[in-house]
Amino acid sequence: MDEADIVKTDGRCIYYVSRVENQVIIARAKDGKTKRIAAVSNHGNVSTIDLYIHDDQLIIIGRADGDLLRTQGSQYSRGSTIMSVYDVSDPADPQKTGQYIQTGNLLSSRLVDGRVCLVTNDPVYSAIPGGSVPQTSAGSELTPVPLEDIRCFPDAMTPAYTVISLIDTSGKKVTADRITTSAILGGSEEIYCSGPSLYVTGDVETDRKAGEMTLLPERLSRTESRQTRILRISLAKGKLKNRATGIVPGRINNSFSMDEYRGCFRIATTSSQSGQDVNNLFILDEKLKETGSLQGFAPGEHIEAVRYLGNTAYVITYEQTDPLFIVDLRDAKNPTIQGHVKISGFSTLLMPTDKQHLLGFGFSTETGDFGEYTNGLKLALFNISDLMNPTVADTLVRTGVSSPIQYNHRALLVGSNADFYAIPYEAAFTTVRDDVSGPTDPDTDGGDVIINDAEEPDSADEEYTGSKSNSGILMISTRGGRIKVLRDIPTQKPLSRCIYIGDWFYGITWDDDIEAFPIG
Repeated sequence: MDEADIVKTDGRCIYYVSRVENQVIIARAKDGKTKRIAAVSNHGNVSTIDLYIHDDQLIIIGRADGDLLRTQGSQYSRGSTIMSVYDVSDPADPQKTGQYIQTGNLLSSRLVDGRVCLVTNDPVYSAIPGGSVPQTSAGSELTPVPLEDIRCFPDAMTPAYTVISLIDTSGKKVTADRITTSAILGGSEEIYCSGPSLYVTGDVETDRKAGEMTLLPERLSRTESRQTRILRISLAKGKLKNRATGIVPGRINNSFSMDEYRGCFRIATTSSQSGQDVNNLFILDEKLKETGSLQGFAPGEHIEAVRYLGNTAYVITYEQTDPLFIVDLRDAKNPTIQGHVKISGFSTLLMPTDKQHLLGFGFSTETGDFGEYTNGLKLALFNISDLMNPTVADTLVRTGVSSPIQYNHRALLVGSNADFYAIPYEAAFTTVRDDVSGPTDPDTDGGDVIINDAEEPDSADEEYTGSKSNSGILMISTRGGRIKVLRDIPTQKPLSRCIYIGDWFYGITWDDDIEAFPIG
């Protein structure tokens, strides 16, 4: 299973989305040298979003504004999501082999066993005759989804369809007989895919007075009545089959809040009780009926990150500190908190590095006159060898530094055998304060600390002694239970992603250049 991104590699070439040129650029890469060999352009009204590389196929997903439809003197624009497939067995000469269109804005996608699972939110256009039904096309003309393939959530009040298609790209052409589509009235917000099953979640709100489901705009900020609706869809044998629906209190943080394990579905949410945030973890069976739950922990805080490893859940909550909660899920009827540890700042992504450690990527924080605020990048290495008594093994803080990893997990590059982790970063002009290192107290930031300079250089030629570039690639190791900076590679421009081929890093800049650096 794979997840789309703005850059991919097949080990020979780099394929990346050009935001400047609105196309996919193909560059051959070898020994730190790159050469642009081809580009795949979209039509003028199609914005390229992301891509896959699979079996000599380049799969591009884009967004089209659509044609303006005029009804009763008004104009309506219906957006569509377009998937284009190219044969790149010769990457210098990509050949288009198929195209698929479905109405709606892209929610997310997954590549599962050679099939693309495409999920969109398609608003209902009641003022347009015939425009209220989702449409698809494997050719040139859009056709309505058959009514027998359309369902409705019993609590649906959101004026949008969730449109799900499973597209087999293994053939030479993307044809209608290789596509299965289903539409459900009721919009969605997140997806989680285990491979055999797809879980789609949406936000619903309960009117406590009337006991009915509503989605009134003026009430969207309230969490007392917010709930998360879950739909489980089977993807077996390339067919879409709705298997179950369920509802749990609260809202999820992102797709990492969900997990499927040995017939159970686990989901972590933040809800509200008496105007105060509380957090929950629910365990549901295959019919999405609750078997057990842990509710109301970490009052006054909200979930920032979740990671499931087997029968254990690791949950980061945040308000003024960053507690890591370890939840025992072995008893599906009675999940319990085994241990927790607090640390300043908060993590937004948790990555297991070995059986004893969990690495958190997120934000450092500082308390000022108006409360706590984020002020940089923070990495925290948690020792989870004793689930009852987790500890903070090490931290790394860079004040004034930001990274795409803080809000997008795809920005993390993991080396083969997890021998290194690399992330792009950007900062103001900074200097190193290297007098703090080693294992740290849970409430004390340590490791390699970077602080802002009071003044910037007067010219581009002036340099600070001991200064670091204001953008780069941070390459670290966590072996031995310590965060060790292997390399801090200055870059000429800020990067959106970094990848590696052989012994070389390749960084994709925000304006579509490629910078190369030796790994060693």
